[in-house]
Amino acid sequence: MPDLEAARQLYPKRTTPGPRLPFYDGMREHDAAMLAESFANRPHVDDPRFGAVDDTDGFVRYVEQVRSWLEEQVAAADPVALTLQKDRSVEERLVRLTSGGTLAVAIVTSFNEHGKIKANTVYYGRES
Repeated sequence: MPDLEAARQLYPKRTTPGPRLPFYDGMREHDAAMLAESFANRPHVDDPRFGAVDDTDGFVRYVEQVRSWLEEQVAAADPVALTLQKDRSVEERLVRLTSGGTLAVAIVTSFNEHGKIKANTVYYGRES
């Protein structure tokens, strides 16, 4: 099948980033040093609830703060939608709070050409 071989040469198989770890699962299950290695350079996170992070020490504090929030105030973080593109993903969650309310959250992750994280930006809806 020469046409099949020609097609393979013209359209090589795309390489995709490795397995994707949901944001809050990573915060709960992995240490900050391992999570920091997911970034292409220094960790960069913009989260209005906990502040902006642009270095490893700040990222370690950020992970501790988010983990504490998840343990103390979050009953569940249910997946709503996941949009994946080569250079960006949007993970949407409905966070059920221990107070009985809910909070819509979107985590936008941008990737470099090698699939490493360039930045995370967290968006929050209004608590209901």
